[in-house]
Amino acid sequence: MAPFALIGPEDRAALPPDVVDAYPLTATQLGMIIELRARPDVNTYQDTTSYLIRDDEPVDGAALQRATQLVVDRHEVLRTGFELNRYSVPLQLVHRTARITVGVSDHGVLGPDGWRPALEEYAARERRSPMDITGAPLIRVHAHRAQDARDWWITITECHPILEGWSFHTMLMEILTGYREIRAGRTPAEPEPVPFRYADYVAAEAAARDSQEDRDFWRGVVEGRTDTALPPAWQGDRTLARERYQHMLDFRDLEDDLRRLATETGTSMKAVLLAAHMKVMSTVVATEAFYTGLVCDARPEIVGADEVLGMYLNTLPFAMPTGARTWGDLVRSVHDGLTALWPHRVFPMQVIQQEFGPGGRLLDVFFNYLDFRQVDKSLLDWDATYNDNDNEFALHVFTISGILKLNTTSHRLSREAAGRLTALYRTVLERMSLGPDGDARAACLPAAEREGLRLLDRTAEPAGRPITVGEAFARAAAEHPDRAAVRRGAEELTYRRLDAQADAVARALRERGIGPGSLVAVAPDHGPDRVAAVLGIWRAGAALTPADVPGAAGLPAVEPPTGLPDDAACVLPGPAGTPVSHDELARTLEQLHDELAARGAASAGGRPGCAPGRRPPRPD
Repeated sequence: MAPFALIGPEDRAALPPDVVDAYPLTATQLGMIIELRARPDVNTYQDTTSYLIRDDEPVDGAALQRATQLVVDRHEVLRTGFELNRYSVPLQLVHRTARITVGVSDHGVLGPDGWRPALEEYAARERRSPMDITGAPLIRVHAHRAQDARDWWITITECHPILEGWSFHTMLMEILTGYREIRAGRTPAEPEPVPFRYADYVAAEAAARDSQEDRDFWRGVVEGRTDTALPPAWQGDRTLARERYQHMLDFRDLEDDLRRLATETGTSMKAVLLAAHMKVMSTVVATEAFYTGLVCDARPEIVGADEVLGMYLNTLPFAMPTGARTWGDLVRSVHDGLTALWPHRVFPMQVIQQEFGPGGRLLDVFFNYLDFRQVDKSLLDWDATYNDNDNEFALHVFTISGILKLNTTSHRLSREAAGRLTALYRTVLERMSLGPDGDARAACLPAAEREGLRLLDRTAEPAGRPITVGEAFARAAAEHPDRAAVRRGAEELTYRRLDAQADAVARALRERGIGPGSLVAVAPDHGPDRVAAVLGIWRAGAALTPADVPGAAGLPAVEPPTGLPDDAACVLPGPAGTPVSHDELARTLEQLHDELAARGAASAGGRPGCAPGRRPPRPD
């Protein structure tokens, strides 16, 4: 893609003179920046990660500065800033040069907790210090050294819209290998140029937006399914401050067996771990008609494209396969799903959300399989990594090097619930590690959950006949007869009085031959619901129906008073639905009691009719 080929002549004419290219933002980049600006107190998507560098010499700040500047000079995206409002569309501007200053901190003698407090404090300061997204580079690099430690830490803060994980770790390796070369007195070798630029990916996404084939594919994934929704009961205390935290599960003891499962099914480790995630989510949502978010690498399949830094992520809906009987079936079905979506992975999630989503966010939970094979683990201690990142999702599940991590917030998932969810992942992975022939339909509850159900089953009373609403009301009236059942202003209608009114209605109906087998009409479209009347009808053994359904004309009915208050307290059930205030409800109960007791609810001869001087409500 030639420079400036993706913008119009007016926008190009307005560019600063040091800009060597400009092109629109991708949907993912724009979405991240919107989230970043929506929460300036959090600085979502401004992420800080620290790595412990194993070294036999103290950190050389000057060599690290030179190495980092070489990497910035090498990659266009590290010389890129964002302009959202100055041009016809939001643009990213690639500058000819960008200067970075690498910081170095001396931490003296470390305390009993080692490096952790210093790294946490630094990450907190970084989160409180938002980057100017119009400038470049949108990264910060800092080294930490201590008096009593030869090893040192490198911390990189990034504006996530410019780099995804693969690009970030490629950049990290280029900085560290270049640093070693410069410190040794050598000049780092420049990589061979590749026939690909990040602008080519921007153009590919624009073409995908116009693809009807892509559009039809994603419509088929979303329609008829729901997103993965975490149970509301799992939320933490929202009156407390929001806290983002991480739960980790080490499954390296199962990794060989899980890789064997991938081999035996002719799939991949990614398919195995995604299948485990889908099984866990199906247990949480109790349905198979759902999708979860899947982070996809949409980088083009071009030789050398993996060396070009940028933001190539697209988080897409992945549907739960149905009909899988064994773990092998499930893993193969997931692999088939991954294969099917691959040609359509560039189509933006944001467009799917706008065109086919249920309204609001399309995804709240997503899974990410990570494998940064370019990382030279002889240069750093991979297990000692410390990171501080934030996003808008309720739950971010990712796997890397035999570790499964759950990133969430205390508002969306309590620590106790996160622990239960982590245990569920462990149980599913253990079952899958036994081989492809295991039953994928069976419940995979952790031991603690099974024990809880066993104790509940042991202590529970034998299930009997469910009590009716009428029986439940009678029990409540007997237990607390003087408690308010209905309030009318300062006055109260107690359970005792409501119970008496229901008895009067039942007696009046029985005296007129209305009982089991009879059907009594109740008009829901005029005035409040007849609480006492309904209870009385049930006590008489009769059934009831709304008066405005076919066949209700001529059935026993009582016309309600006219006029409804504006400040209705609720809406009664029924085809029409009627707003009701507490005052109206209490007044009508009293009227019904007097009217039914004095006049009856059926005409002479036992034929269903209406109260004298009244006519049944006409069906509307």
